[in-house]
Amino acid sequence: MYGFACYVLYLVTVGIHGSQEEYVVRNILNEITALKTRQNSCDKKVSELEAVVDELQRRNDKLDQELLEMRDDKIISTENYDLQSQAYVDKVTRHKSLHKRTPSSQVAFTAGVSSADLTDLGYHHTIIFDYPITNIGNAYNHYTGIFQAPLKGVYVFTLTLMVIPRNTDYLELVLDGNIMFDILADASSVDGYVSSTKQCVLNLNVGSVVWIRTSSTGKVREIHGNMHTTFSGFLLFET
Repeated sequence: MYGFACYVLYLVTVGIHGSQEEYVVRNILNEITALKTRQNSCDKKVSELEAVVDELQRRNDKLDQELLEMRDDKIISTENYDLQSQAYVDKVTRHKSLHKRTPSSQVAFTAGVSSADLTDLGYHHTIIFDYPITNIGNAYNHYTGIFQAPLKGVYVFTLTLMVIPRNTDYLELVLDGNIMFDILADASSVDGYVSSTKQCVLNLNVGSVVWIRTSSTGKVREIHGNMHTTFSGFLLFET
């Protein structure tokens, strides 16, 4: 463009003479200078815009990388959360399963005669140990005095009998109608209370029943209570 303008100026200089011609030439030169200045300004602005575009592209690339990293972190976080959630569910499931097994696999009780004395007892009279101290598994019924085995296994039973002075009493431990042992507390010749304790290990089936009753031998008089006559049992192990 600048060469073309010079050529025009040359033609004008050759074809025009005088002051008017010089005025026209100066105007053309000024116009050419202004055009060159604007051209330089446009070039500068283009360079600046290109720099801005490069910076925006760089920032965009950085944002894309950060977004990709955030997505990866989210995936990892989600996977970790899923693993933790599954571990928690497994733990709760195991706890519930264990909790369901606990009441039936743990059996133990101790109960006593809470009243002062049991009097006028006949033969084969079931002794009701009405005050349960412990009754894990609820296998002992303190209303009927009967223990019912919830599981097949080996059980340990303990019976303590106390009689009042000048009395002698027998009690029997019965399993499914069969006498397993009897216990004697003899205070016939003393003026104090006498107690006796016996323990046995029995193999029970599911639903087997055990209870304590008065004997059919000897004279049954009175049994001393106040929690001194007690009946206990527990599951030793399952079979």
